[in-house]
Amino acid sequence: MLSPARTSVDGFGSTVSAYLPLALRKALAVENAAVQKAQPVLAAIGGIAITYVAVKAIYNIGKGVTTYFLAGPLHLGADLKKSGEWAVITGSSDGIGKEFAFQLAAKGLNVVLVSRTIDKLEGVAREISARYNVQTKIIAIDLSKMGPHNVPQLQEELKDLDIALLGT
Repeated sequence: MLSPARTSVDGFGSTVSAYLPLALRKALAVENAAVQKAQPVLAAIGGIAITYVAVKAIYNIGKGVTTYFLAGPLHLGADLKKSGEWAVITGSSDGIGKEFAFQLAAKGLNVVLVSRTIDKLEGVAREISARYNVQTKIIAIDLSKMGPHNVPQLQEELKDLDIALLGT
């Protein structure tokens, strides 16, 4: 027999519940019965949630391993050079456009750098050519003021190039 200071394994032993008012004991009994009825459903929902999280984690780990460790040796990445030799990148003198141009040059594509500022374009073109040994072409044009007067210039600059990708 347990002393009144100790409880049984379920938390509300007979000795502790003997000190509770009858209304509270009945409420606890009803609540306990409801929990026992819902327990299989809650366990199934918990099992589904854990399975979902585990499958998602395994998928993401597999995707990461494939992307970072196996894509190169197994040649799983897209070969943009099959589509053409040049990538046209707008906004390529700064920021994301510049980094995009560097990434494509690293993959072996020649790059056409399009932006407003010719000085910045020339600097980026020199850096890409020196680092990746690819051809670069620059087009200084303000695309925010694009209109019928700019289209012939852009067409003329790009007409003889085998373009694989247009990026902004």
